[in-house]
Amino acid sequence: MGNDWTKWLHERAYALWEGENRPVGRQDEHWLRAEEELKQRQLTEDDGDRDRKAEPQNPASE
Repeated sequence: MGNDWTKWLHERAYALWEGENRPVGRQDEHWLRAEEELKQRQLTEDDGDRDRKAEPQNPASE
């Protein structure tokens, strides 16, 4: 799965760079922003997993 995240980071950093009209010398800034977005995305997914586990299971017959 690490390769999936690395690919996502590359693509996101590139999209950020393009979105700012391809500024020269700011690749580190775009990479760090992409990493931060990934961290937030993972936290959101983790919170969703915890919420689903905490929900009571309802019988299917209801």
